[in-house]
Amino acid sequence: MRGTLVLLVLVVLMPLLAVQAGIYTAWYFSRWTQQEQSNLEQARALTATFKAYVFDVRRQETAIGAALLGLKPYDPRQANSFLATAAQQYHSVRLINWVSAEGKILASSQEKAIGVDTADRPYFQELLAGRPWAISNVLWDRGSGELAFVVACRVDEPDGSLHGVVCAIITASSLKNRVAGLHRGKTDDTVFTLFDRRGVLAYDTNSKTTGHENRRDKDPLLAAALETNLAKSGTLRMPTDGEAYISARVPVRDIGWVAGAGLPVSTAMSDVYTGLWIAGGLNLLVAIGSVLIAAKVSGGLIRQLRRLQTQAVAIGKGELGHSIEGAGVRELADLAISFNQMGASLQYARRELEAANAALDRRVRERTAELATTVRCLEDEAHERIHAERSLQESEQRYRSLTIATTSIVWTSDANGEAVVDLPSWRAFTGQSKQEVLGSGWNDSLHPDDRQRAREIWRRAVETRTLYDTEYRIRRHDGQFRTFAVRGVPVMDNDGNTREWIGTCTDITERKQVEEELARHREHLEEMVALRTAELESVNRELEKEIAERKAAEKGLRRTTDQLASSNEELEQFAYVASHDLQEPLRVVGSYVQLIERRYKDRLDADADQFIHYVVEGVTRMQQLITDLLDFSRVGTRGKPFRNIGLGAVLDCALSNLNAVIEESGAVVTHDSLPEVRGDETQLVQLFQNLIGNAVKFRSDRRPEIDVSARREDDHWLFAVRDNGIGIDRQYWDRLFVIFQRLHTRQKYKGNGIGLAVCKRIVERHDGKIWIDSQPDQGTTFYFTIR
Repeated sequence: MRGTLVLLVLVVLMPLLAVQAGIYTAWYFSRWTQQEQSNLEQARALTATFKAYVFDVRRQETAIGAALLGLKPYDPRQANSFLATAAQQYHSVRLINWVSAEGKILASSQEKAIGVDTADRPYFQELLAGRPWAISNVLWDRGSGELAFVVACRVDEPDGSLHGVVCAIITASSLKNRVAGLHRGKTDDTVFTLFDRRGVLAYDTNSKTTGHENRRDKDPLLAAALETNLAKSGTLRMPTDGEAYISARVPVRDIGWVAGAGLPVSTAMSDVYTGLWIAGGLNLLVAIGSVLIAAKVSGGLIRQLRRLQTQAVAIGKGELGHSIEGAGVRELADLAISFNQMGASLQYARRELEAANAALDRRVRERTAELATTVRCLEDEAHERIHAERSLQESEQRYRSLTIATTSIVWTSDANGEAVVDLPSWRAFTGQSKQEVLGSGWNDSLHPDDRQRAREIWRRAVETRTLYDTEYRIRRHDGQFRTFAVRGVPVMDNDGNTREWIGTCTDITERKQVEEELARHREHLEEMVALRTAELESVNRELEKEIAERKAAEKGLRRTTDQLASSNEELEQFAYVASHDLQEPLRVVGSYVQLIERRYKDRLDADADQFIHYVVEGVTRMQQLITDLLDFSRVGTRGKPFRNIGLGAVLDCALSNLNAVIEESGAVVTHDSLPEVRGDETQLVQLFQNLIGNAVKFRSDRRPEIDVSARREDDHWLFAVRDNGIGIDRQYWDRLFVIFQRLHTRQKYKGNGIGLAVCKRIVERHDGKIWIDSQPDQGTTFYFTIR
């Protein structure tokens, strides 16, 4: 009976335990989901904070780059001083470098960095590829002994070419103040992290971890965020202490880094675990008490047990207000009292649980609303900064023009217009000491007549925070006053307040003198213009008369040109007909003279034989002369239409025609690969044949060596035929291409002096030119061009 009663008690308690398990399970997972959403919101807030931080550094670098671009002529000492001042004012960066377009550090806020080559750095290569700015991965900064990263900004010339790069080195510890604002209103156990594009840990608020550790393989949420560029959340077990964290990883848009936020599971679920322990302990006590009471009760108590079962079922259904009335046995009465107490306790626990859930929900809603407001504010701030960046880029051209226009003296002042730092270029010009320049002491170098006006204009510019633009005279260190154009621009901080002034003074003394001189001559010029106008009118009348005469002359010239062209055609035709008709009587004379020579040779006296030889030689020479003249006339009148011709085959044909003389002289002919041109194949063969034949004919005691080459120049081909022959003195170069001009006797070198004249006509027909370069006893080179 006792065993049955105990079993009945356990059966009655099961529904209650099942309901309690369902309630706490739903509470557990609801709390878990709320913490994941909270982590995502906090990680997004960190991305907005970091992005705004980087954009703020970029804006500072843009202002520095514009000022450095205006240093013309460039002064390394002045640039170093300017960067050192900027690094002191911009506390968010440790080091500022000015890098050339080739990647070498030209100036720096710390002199030991000057000369370092950064051309191989990935962020510099991104800027060379055209990106306006770049951010590096996390690296170890030897100067500070801390983790750091680089934000680099491109500085362009007005034509868009790269002038240089401004690089800011930022330590990871400088992020602490920015991230500290995210802890307001949150538990100190929340861990904020930043990872670079490789997955290397750049910053972590958890003192148990160290930076410069690649977490990509150990952090699946980080790996997924880097690969997909999407936010991820879940559970992670930290490699440092093995503790489980509810974490989120959110990519930082436009930068490639990843921000993270996480909370230990033990902290995030502490209130859930506490409730579970309380409810579990209470249920365990009730079950143990019920079993002990049932073990002591015996006898027929089924009715009382059924009442207890009814009470347990009611409690299991959540009807905690139900109670048992009228128990008989003392033990059962005590059990009923225990059940009533358990019901009351459970009812109280449920009210406490509902109140805790309501408070938790209210806190989650408030925190979610607070985070949403923070994110919106940060997004608005980021949008405003992006808009300011775009506005700065749009006005960059005007800013460059300002700095380029003022290149002699560069100066800075605080927001009130007082000089608070050394001005080396000002002191170098005026001769003032550093103490004399500080405050308003620089004003003492101005001309006494300009001081009041300059102070008034400067005061209005400082009050209105507008462009300072004026002219005044400054005393040089030798006492001479020079006139300067002065311009200054205010540099604003994030709140729109003036942080400092940057300006330049440009020496315009010569320009002012020229303007005064121009003013003196303006009236005289106007008088001269009036006088010159009258003279021009007279000249115009003379020119109109001369133009009419020239038109008449041009008309007569055209008529003469037409007549000359017709005459040239008739002369060419006459030369061809004359050459052709002269061949016949010469052939007759030659035939009869040769007949007389064969029949009467050695039958007459020696003088007759010599006379006959002279006649035969003269007739032969006359025939050759007429043939050459006929060839010369046919160049312009009997040429073939142009077509595409490979000059390699043309040269081979010319060498084949000269094969006998080449073998006889032992000449060596070499040539380059020759191109294809448009021309008359027959005439081009004759061109190469004449030039190479001349090289063989006018050889020296050395073995003839001839080379033919070609190269492309602009819209034509340039050919060269070189030999190592006897050469030609410069005084005879102009006679070479004139028909029938010979430089040697016929006894020494045969020929009629027409071959080079034919070459000249062939080249000119192909729209080219031919000329010579030669040294006596060293050789000759003939150059000619073909389009």
